[in-house]
Parts: sequence; structure tokens; C-alpha cells
Amino acid sequence: MNREYFVWDKDRVENYIRHFGTPQNPEKKHEARMEVASYLIEGDSVLDVGCGVGHFYPWVKGMDYLGIDLSEAMLRKAREFNPNGKFEYGDVYDLSKFRVFDSVVCLSLLIHLPNIEDAIKEMWKHAKKTLVVGYELGVGSVKKERYKDRYILYRTEIQETINGIVDSLEGRGNVYQVCVQDSTYYMKVNRK
Repeated sequence: MNREYFVWDKDRVENYIRHFGTPQNPEKKHEARMEVASYLIEGDSVLDVGCGVGHFYPWVKGMDYLGIDLSEAMLRKAREFNPNGKFEYGDVYDLSKFRVFDSVVCLSLLIHLPNIEDAIKEMWKHAKKTLVVGYELGVGSVKKERYKDRYILYRTEIQETINGIVDSLEGRGNVYQVCVQDSTYYMKVNRK
């Protein structure tokens, strides 16, 4: 997988924290997103893909939780902010080393990925009951912002793209879409 877009180093993580706050003191809009997601999950176990600094963990304390991220800098902060949480290195495109969880959530990662279809299909394999994905609805564009020697991707999706990916998931049951804020949506996909 081409990682020219991967840029979550220590400096970028500190900038992220300044913008969104810490899990214990999040920026209000970000806190609202975590709260909505906490109502959408089902079961007793949660895999948080692209967990970042662990903003979702305080909402699911007491559950069987695992947060994964590709950025070691993000994981260090997640462990620092949430010492009782479990956080591991993991790649959304290859979750084979992880078991199946009742719910899989991916709240703020898709906006930064070059290929969301493969990511969603990989996460679906590990969702026993529910998959919750967050995305930005827009005109279906990808913007590359230069950062050091790599890029940050910011993408928006058209609803038809998301619907097409979700419709292709084997064993898909009911699907619910929730507008969280402005153009930010969560889609909850249940298994039959």
C-alpha cells in the first residue's frame, strides 16, 4: 500500500490535539460525535479503527475495547490519555491479526484514506453485529495537502458511492444514516 499520504507524526498529532482537544477535555463538536457513535454500537466488544488519541474510549469504558491506529505517535498519546485502554498498531487495509468484535467503528479515518471501499470491506469482516463508519458528504472530491515529504488527504463522498459500497457487503441487514454535524455523517450497518 502506498503510504505517501501517511503523515501522523508527533508534530501533526500535537496539532490534532490542539484542534480537537484530549479525550478527557474534547472540543464540543468532537465530543458530540463521540456521543452519537456510542449510541450506535451494539454488543459488548468494540474495535475502534483509526482510534487516533483515543477520543472514543471514554464513551465505551467497561466494554471489551481495542483501539488501533497506524500512527505510533497517535497510539502513544492514546495510551497516555487512557492508561486503562488497550491500543495497538493496526492497518485498516489488513485487520487479519485481530479477532471479530460485536461492533467495529471508524469515526474519523475514511476522510484521509485513498481507497475507502477496501477499508470498509475489511472492517466488515471483523464486525459480528454492527459497523459504524463516519464520512464527509460532499461532491466526491479528494484534496491533497502537502505536509513535509508526504500528503494529507481530505476526501468527501457522494451518497451514491457510500450506498454502493454498503450494498455490496455480504450479509448486510438494516442500514441507518445519521447526520452528526454539518456534512459529517455516520452510517450504521447491521448484519442480518
